[in-house]
Amino acid sequence: GAPQDRRYKREEGGRIMQTSKIRKYSTDIHTVKFGNEIRFDTTLGIPQKRENIRFMFGTPRPDEVTALRFNLSFFVMNNPKSEEMCVGRGDAHVNVAYDGEQLYFEPDIPDKPMLWEVASSYMLLRNGQRDNLGQDKLKHLLGSGPRTIWGQDGKGNKYAIIVEGRKWNQKGLNANEQYELVRQMGLKDAITADGGGSSVAFTYDTQIGKVWDGRHHGRIMVGYGKYTLNQLPNLKKGKKGVYVNLMQRLLGITADGSYGGQTKNAVTAYQKANKLLVDGKCGPQTWKALTRGVIW
Repeated sequence: GAPQDRRYKREEGGRIMQTSKIRKYSTDIHTVKFGNEIRFDTTLGIPQKRENIRFMFGTPRPDEVTALRFNLSFFVMNNPKSEEMCVGRGDAHVNVAYDGEQLYFEPDIPDKPMLWEVASSYMLLRNGQRDNLGQDKLKHLLGSGPRTIWGQDGKGNKYAIIVEGRKWNQKGLNANEQYELVRQMGLKDAITADGGGSSVAFTYDTQIGKVWDGRHHGRIMVGYGKYTLNQLPNLKKGKKGVYVNLMQRLLGITADGSYGGQTKNAVTAYQKANKLLVDGKCGPQTWKALTRGVIW
């Protein structure tokens, strides 16, 4: 049938990510599009430990919240401390580097300082033309299945694409279909990341797609966005997610994104010290005090 296209803008703190869903190749395909207003980064989380991506927040600044996460790396399955593999250049996996403005893909990574460089999988598009670099060495990943694709268009927008699969009504995409998809979307450069059951994205605390099988992840891609005071939610014990992580960071305590008993005690102590209503909850007045001098 004809593709069904659902689009909306997710805006928090003045930062916009455009999220869409289409049905193509008998598969649901989710896209997150964002510009350079999202500070694009990568993280391993806790070194030598694979983690639940819901609780991997990277290193946002005090005036930022974790706005985007999606899976990236392959790792050695039988080594519980392995988080990524094939990170060198010239191997089976194509490296991607970022200078704060655009992505560069091996072997076209310029000799200049980069913010980061990571290993991904095989190429789909380079400068608007089909590119199969890495596909000959990763033939087991060329068939239909769940996939994560990322890349950029010619205007500087970045894309994270989550392809569903492995279900009776979700065929998944093969390499040729992935290429046709990104070409039709108008991307300039695109590459496949680790896929299968690991494929998932989160915008803030909202899961994008239903592929994720709950397994822990190694290296992920992460984006940070600014926030404003009136967009910070009321928090209490039992809450989890990126805003709990923010509150914990501003309190100077362990920022695990989970509002448990120790976090409630820290909030209560902060409220007492700052002559606020002592209720162990983070509402407008507590947020205002916590963010004083951090955001304006």
